[in-house]
Order: sequence, then C-alpha cells, then structure tokens
Amino acid sequence: MVLSFLACCWGGRLTTQDNHFVHFMRFHQALAPSTQYFPTVSQTRQYVKHHAGRRQILVIVAGSSVLQGTGQTEDSLWSTRLQEQLGDEYKVINLAMQAARANEVGFIVAESLVNTYKKMIVVVDVGHAYLDGTPDGLMYKYFYWDAWYKGLIQPYAARNARLQQMLEIPVDPKVRASSAAVGIPETTEARREGWLDSRFYFNDLWSTLAYTSFFTVWTPFSTSGDHFYQPRRDFPDRDQGAPPMEQRYQASRFNESMEGIRKSIIQGCTKTAEGDWVLNEDAPRWEDMRQAAINCFPKMMREHTLFVIKDYSPYYTSRLSVGEQRGVEIVQNKTIGIVEEAGFPTVNVTGVFGAEDFMDGIHLAPSGGEKFATALSARIRGLAKKLGYTP
Repeated sequence: MVLSFLACCWGGRLTTQDNHFVHFMRFHQALAPSTQYFPTVSQTRQYVKHHAGRRQILVIVAGSSVLQGTGQTEDSLWSTRLQEQLGDEYKVINLAMQAARANEVGFIVAESLVNTYKKMIVVVDVGHAYLDGTPDGLMYKYFYWDAWYKGLIQPYAARNARLQQMLEIPVDPKVRASSAAVGIPETTEARREGWLDSRFYFNDLWSTLAYTSFFTVWTPFSTSGDHFYQPRRDFPDRDQGAPPMEQRYQASRFNESMEGIRKSIIQGCTKTAEGDWVLNEDAPRWEDMRQAAINCFPKMMREHTLFVIKDYSPYYTSRLSVGEQRGVEIVQNKTIGIVEEAGFPTVNVTGVFGAEDFMDGIHLAPSGGEKFATALSARIRGLAKKLGYTP
C-alpha cells in the first residue's frame, strides 16, 4: 500500500512536466471547477510553455467569462480573431474562467511565467467601480495556493500582509454559510489543500487522468449525452453562441439588469438636489479599488497587465435617464483613473458596440467579439511598442 501511494505521488509529479491539453481554446464548461474538473497551475503552465515560443510576445487572456468568450462558439471566439489580427509575432492564449476575478487563474499563470517569458502582456477585465480585493482570489482560491506552495508566484509583501490580515479576522458564521451556498471556498481549506498537493501531487495526478483517461465523479453536466466517466478531453465545447436577437434581452431579466447598472452609479456617485449624478470622491468603493490594485497585483506585473473596462449593452444603457447615463460615464472614467494611477495600462471600449453585439447585458456576441479583437489588437501593439517588445 505504501509503495502504491508513493507511486501515485511520483506519477503526479511527473504529470507536471508535460502538456496534456489537446485542441484547447479556452476553459469551457467541461474544463472548469463548476463541473468538478480542477485544472492545476502546473498543467496550465505546461500548456503555455508548449505552445508559446520564447521569442514570441505572449498574450495571456485572464479574467472573467466576458474574456473567456461566453456567447461565442469555438469557431467565433474573439481571442482567435485577436490572434489572427496580431499575427505570428504574438501568441494569444485564453485562460479566462467563468466568474474569475482579474487576479485569478490566468493572471496567476502569467505571474508564474514572468521570468520565463521576457515579452508578456496579460489581459484582464474590471467592472465599473469594482475590483475584487481578495489577494488569493474569490472563486478559485485553490489555484493561488497551488502556485504558492509550489513556489511558482512572485514574493510580494503587500499581498502577503493583506492575506495575513484577512486570516486574523474572524469569519461571521452567516457570511461563511452564504459563501458556501454559492461555492466560494474558505482560504484555510484552500491553503491546506495547496500545502498537501505540493508534497503529494494528488490534484495533478487526478486532473491529468480525468482529462486523458477517465472521470470518476458524476455531475448534472454529465447527463447531456456523454458518459460521466469519459475523459474530459472528449467533451466538446458546448457554448452554442448568442441566440437570435429577439431572444437575447428577456423581459424577465430587464429589471435585474437595470438595477445592476444603477447600483454601480450609486456606489461611485452622489445625486444632487437637481437630480444630477456627480462623482463622490469619498465613496468607500474607490478606496477599496485602490487597495485591491495595491494588494493583489505585484508591482513587477502591473506595466504588463492591460485592464479592459467592461461595458454594458446599449440595450440597457439607452433606457437610462440622461443623468444616469452621465453617471455611468463618470464611474467608467473614475475606474480607469484608479487603475491607471496604480500603474496599469487600460483600454476603454465604451461606444464601440451596439445592442446587437451583445448576447446579454455584458457578454459579447460574435460580432461584438470581432469588434473587441480589433480594438484590443491596436492597444496591444501600442503597449508592446511602449514596453520595448517591438521597434
């Protein structure tokens, strides 16, 4: 039994030295923790190293489902269009994940490779007046601690201090229960898992076998025609793309979407007696964003990390009052200002899209992906030149 255990540990360690992903274009539903598949930092790093040449300008797409390409099929994926527009001098790899924050998953992989690839640009997204300030991430803590205990991420005092501070704050049982209900893991559990895996490599072994050979866990996702035990590499990317225009903006979600936009205005602005929205410099949200930028992103990564300011679909913003539309613009500009003050380059694509370019309030349809790739490629080329990557 002991020999079998040691053999599994050794096998797990060996899996970290090779690339196992085939025909990989993004972390789609079958390749995500939401369906019980947990890619590891070591395996993802190997994919990047296998596909990106050291002389290329490596462009890692991190961030949320907006950059992951929800609403676009594999054939119409915006990051593929970006690769086509940038050409072979660049290598675009999409490591964005559903619900991931800017400093999660793809960003961690980029940070772990910053000394390997001297020419790198990381693309992340940020919401209006919102940048998550959890240094080890919100939804995918396991990925941060996987990298941490394997010594793959950069030492950074501000991040370490904030993590220590957060660990010393007692967690309200109600907060713990509500977090567990929506799948947000606890830091203590993620740390323990990362520490153990850095010694025994069980996650690397299991994830490799789950991708290449067989899966061991039934999930509701597995009931759509495939046997649950099939390896995840056999599961196709099932994003069907954007539905017809008449099905995109459902009346049942209208009020919820409008409320979300108005909430971002309230968080960053004040309404005057005349009914106009003006910037509230003292709003707590702005200081939270400043601290998040400082605590979650090492200085050495900032000039390489391009923040995309996410936009709302004009279907909704056109239905706001003139004052509310001005409030959205104020919040966008302030968000850009805070991010740039922290040392990050930004790209603002506001006004580029029409309602037909979205599949819902924030996710881009294929036509929006095309426009986004065009706008982003120009910004990436300019940033590459500024960083000295190109003449």
